[in-house]
Amino acid sequence: MRNVRWTTRLIILVIGLVLLAGVVSGGLALHNISALFENYIAKTWQGQARQISELISLYYEENGKLDDIAHIMEFSRVGGLRRGQGSLYMKGMGGANSLITNPKGDIIWAQEEESIGRFLELEEEPLKYPVINGGKVIAYIIPDNNMYRPNMTLEGQYLNSVLISLVWGTVISVFIAIFLGLIFSKSLLQPLRKLIKAAREFSSGNLDYRLKERSAADINEVYTAFNEMAVKLAKQEKLRRNLVADVAHELRTPLTILSGNLESMQEGIKEINPAAITSLHDEVLRLRVLVDDLQQLTLAEAKKLHLNHQETDLCAFLQETMAFFEVEAKEKQISLLFEKKGVIPLLQIDQARMRQVFINLFSNALRYTPVDGRVGVSLESGDSIVYISVYDNGPGIAVEDVPYVFERFYRGDKARSRQSGG
Repeated sequence: MRNVRWTTRLIILVIGLVLLAGVVSGGLALHNISALFENYIAKTWQGQARQISELISLYYEENGKLDDIAHIMEFSRVGGLRRGQGSLYMKGMGGANSLITNPKGDIIWAQEEESIGRFLELEEEPLKYPVINGGKVIAYIIPDNNMYRPNMTLEGQYLNSVLISLVWGTVISVFIAIFLGLIFSKSLLQPLRKLIKAAREFSSGNLDYRLKERSAADINEVYTAFNEMAVKLAKQEKLRRNLVADVAHELRTPLTILSGNLESMQEGIKEINPAAITSLHDEVLRLRVLVDDLQQLTLAEAKKLHLNHQETDLCAFLQETMAFFEVEAKEKQISLLFEKKGVIPLLQIDQARMRQVFINLFSNALRYTPVDGRVGVSLESGDSIVYISVYDNGPGIAVEDVPYVFERFYRGDKARSRQSGG
């Protein structure tokens, strides 16, 4: 079933349900109808047998024997049997649907003459009606088995017609199910086809493709989630391209310096001396830092970045980090502030990584804080939490950029370069 289309699966499922419902309902209907008819037939036959028994008993009382019982049975089928001034009618009593046996079990009358004289085990007959005269059994009336043949009785014909109707109803229902399955499968699977088309558009590089919302709430929820994912992917792709361009620019600068100086040295334009070698070495170190940063970023994305946790006095750690910027802050006449609220516990942190974080924060704060401004950091101890806040009185972050502060490579002011940060 792996390679079977969902349309085919849906149609098979609907047909299976229809067939199951038809079989179960049809079986239950036939069972109940059969039980009702069997009960009806048994009661009807007993009533008929009782009347036949009365006639046979009267005949035996007058004649003292049952030798000519065929006469009254045949006569009862035609319409009646008269006795004296009264009359007893057997028309419609169903006498032709019964067998008459003597007390031993020998058939003395049957509609089919070849059955007369045949012996029946009376003890094995579940349904029999005794004919009693003078306190003794003179005969038995037994239902003819032919009455249960489906095509021999009205009841059997009715059951047969019900069965045929159920079969035809099930067949028609199957065709209707196939028709409706085709219609509904097209409607139900259309959103899935649109999702497939959208996925293919994405795989081909069209990240601007979007799904139009439908009226169904559940489908709209899926489409909205897909479109939100598409927006984020498109944004990440754009940021990735910007990163590649920035990295290329950052790598190009030291490579251009290295290439120009080495060519000058080869052509004898520039003298090879310790100062020139030191300058080239500085550019190599700059390249190494860039490559190391990219490697660390890759490890962080793969969640394989190793962190060297050390017990640290956070107050002393932050003051040491701020000290790196004292000269720059003094040149711009910016005040560096440090605040502490409560007792700050020792923390397990990776000092190198955390220092890199705070250097970036302090650097950005100093870059955009005006002259005579202030940059500060505050520490506050809470319930098992230490709150660290870096603040300044610079222009701050634009309201529309706040939701993207923690997105990778996001730059609020598109006009800012790598040198100005942001």
